[in-house]
Amino acid sequence: MKNRSIVLLFLFLFQSFTANAADANASRYELMGDMFNNGTLPLKEELNGWWSGRCFSEGKPNSAWAILLAFTHFNINGDPGPALPTETVTYMSAINSKHGFYRNDAKKYDNISQSDIDGVNYYIRNILRTEDNPIFVNQDAWHSISKDRILQLELRKSDNYFVFSRFQSDSHQKFRHSYCYAFKNVYNP
Repeated sequence: MKNRSIVLLFLFLFQSFTANAADANASRYELMGDMFNNGTLPLKEELNGWWSGRCFSEGKPNSAWAILLAFTHFNINGDPGPALPTETVTYMSAINSKHGFYRNDAKKYDNISQSDIDGVNYYIRNILRTEDNPIFVNQDAWHSISKDRILQLELRKSDNYFVFSRFQSDSHQKFRHSYCYAFKNVYNP
């Protein structure tokens, strides 16, 4: 009986060790994927402000690049007065620096500058509603799909992080996938 207990203990420890070794060999992209797949639907009330974060692409699974996750709310019925509720729609934008001047700075949005705020506000005021659609819920995630379907985001929450899957295609119908997470609220318009 004692030998059987030792064998079972050895098998348990071996199984735990190999599981931990597999996690240690996982790329950051895979770890973010696990966080996304195990995440839950955030409450709509949580979708506020601008959040700094990092992305990891399928092609470079351990290289981080900066992302700014911005939630924007627009009134769709003007000002109905005090007796009626204001109806709003919410947009979700994932603004990246991967192809911009700061593409090598994964911390670009951690301490957002006034010029970044001005640039994002310009985008929100002048471009967002012409290119994107309001968010919607489907299969335990918030979704945002650009009108041209080039960019698709799916958002969940894992612990205190917004975790999202980001699909983007280019003019050659080549798809790129990234997992991202946003962890620091940097601005509240």
